[in-house]
Amino acid sequence: MKIWESAARSLGQLGAPGAHDLWQIFSKTKKFRDEADFLKLCLVEIGTTKDYTKTAVLIDLLDSSEFLYIAGAAEALAQFGDAPGKQRRTAVEALSKLVSQYYENIQSAPSDEESQRKYRICSQPMIKALTALTGQKIVRPLEWTAWWNDNKNKSELWQDKDE
Repeated sequence: MKIWESAARSLGQLGAPGAHDLWQIFSKTKKFRDEADFLKLCLVEIGTTKDYTKTAVLIDLLDSSEFLYIAGAAEALAQFGDAPGKQRRTAVEALSKLVSQYYENIQSAPSDEESQRKYRICSQPMIKALTALTGQKIVRPLEWTAWWNDNKNKSELWQDKDE
């Protein structure tokens, strides 16, 4: 697997063409179906490419049944802090809702080991992504929901970075 991991990291340095190949490996290659850690690495490396056209597919993965994919997609989105405002806004909306939902799930059912595991694996990458996408230093999941509700309509926050 080491050579495949090195190849994935190399593809991450290639920009958009690398992102395309990494997405193909993640979504179409059956050889790695049982290699969740490797597939997570592919997602993280998509973030390294800064190919913002992959924002939507990464957001879709935030609701995956595989926790490592959620964490990988969030880590990739954490590298999209300079993405166009509309994409950042969409990502922040999804991330803030989901991280709060995962937190509420562990609060309402403390003995649910699956919810505990999901929160443990996914919450920190999601909060890191929210911080990178917004510049805010919030660490509590429910505070992210409040921040989103207060700021979702502030157009100055969601302008493209080069404007």
